[in-house]
Order: sequence, then C-alpha cells, then structure tokens
Amino acid sequence: MNKTLEYLKNSYNKSYHNPVGEISLAGLRVYVKEPIPEGIDIRSCLSYVFDNMPRQLYSNVQGIQIGQFPFLRKRQAEAVYKDGIIYLSNDQQSEMDIISDVIHEISHAFEEQHSRELYEDKTIENEFLSKRETLYQLLNFHNLVTYPVKRESFYNLNYDMTFDNYLHQIVGYDKLGTLTVGLFISPYGATCLREYFANAFENFFVNDIYLVKKCSPNVYNKLIKFLEM
Repeated sequence: MNKTLEYLKNSYNKSYHNPVGEISLAGLRVYVKEPIPEGIDIRSCLSYVFDNMPRQLYSNVQGIQIGQFPFLRKRQAEAVYKDGIIYLSNDQQSEMDIISDVIHEISHAFEEQHSRELYEDKTIENEFLSKRETLYQLLNFHNLVTYPVKRESFYNLNYDMTFDNYLHQIVGYDKLGTLTVGLFISPYGATCLREYFANAFENFFVNDIYLVKKCSPNVYNKLIKFLEM
C-alpha cells in the first residue's frame, strides 16, 4: 500500500487531464467512454499497474474500457474481465480503488489462461477447502449457518450467488472479517475458489505480500514460481 501511494504521489501532476477517448498504455488499447472524476489521474493508476507487473501476467488482456456498462450495474460491480477486455466503471472513489480493481481483474485473466498450471495439483483447491471447513466450524459455533445454506454449500468451489449473498447479507462482511482474521485475506476471498485466488493475487501486488504468504501460502508459491519463470 505505501509503495503504491508513494508512486502516485511522485507521479501526480496538477496539470494532468483525463481524456475521453482512446489512450495507449503498455501496448494496450484503453478507451475512456465517460469522464473520470476530477482528482483521479487514470494514466498514473494504469501506469502503476503495468510498470510493476510482468507482461506475462496480463498477456491475456487485450484492452480496458472505462465508463458506464449495464452488466456492471446488474452485477453491482466496479469492474469485470470478459473476453479479453477489462470493463471498469468510471464512477470511482479513489486512485487506489482503480488500481485494486484493475489488478483484481487481471488475476481473472491470468487464471483463465493458466488454470491448468494453477489448479492441476490441487494445492490451491485443498487450501481453499480447508479454510472453508474452518469457516463452517466458526459460523456453526456462532449459530450463523442458516437457510438457505447448509454444510455442503461450503464445499462448492464455484461461484454461487446464494452463498455469496449469505456471506455478504446474512452473516455480513464486518462480522465475517472479525471471525476470519488470519484465515482469509478479506471476507470476499471466501466467496469461491476463483475469488480466493483473485483476492490473494490482488494483495500480492497492491497491499501486503507477506499477508498473502501467511494466509494463502499455496497461491503465494504459485505466483512466485510464475515470476521466477
């Protein structure tokens, strides 16, 4: 986090102008469809991402589009990776939000391209399922395993909207975060296997790499292996 903020501080230019239209960064086509809030320098945000990340990690990303998109509103999401493109809402609160969102979606692009290498040995999968079992025990102890979920729900690796809503709305991220300190990097990492990986990937490059090593050691080891290659 400190490294990121320092980068933005040093690159900040009071005369910057966020264009509406196409800009080119790191060989990617970035199209700004709608204006970005004043005080956010989109070039600095994206330059931070691509200056600090090897090309091999985002080679599956062909471009970025920024603006208002119906499917983002439908999902109540700030960003989505789809068919080689990262779609990012222009309604952003801070430069850190943009950086985190873009890196999170890069993780999905990377995972899509390297799913066999990431999951074939099942080390990440087993790590996630072990944490889900602990999560079940914790929530059950506090009488928080309630309809519509049951014990089997905790062993589903794939995204399930019912389970997502249960964690977010019934348990609540504040309570979930308190109960799972040291178990998941953030409550959203408990949602499904893909988000567990993405949560670790994002924090590896933005926040605290040592927290990733502690909480998600198998994801950490896989990322280190790719970087060493």
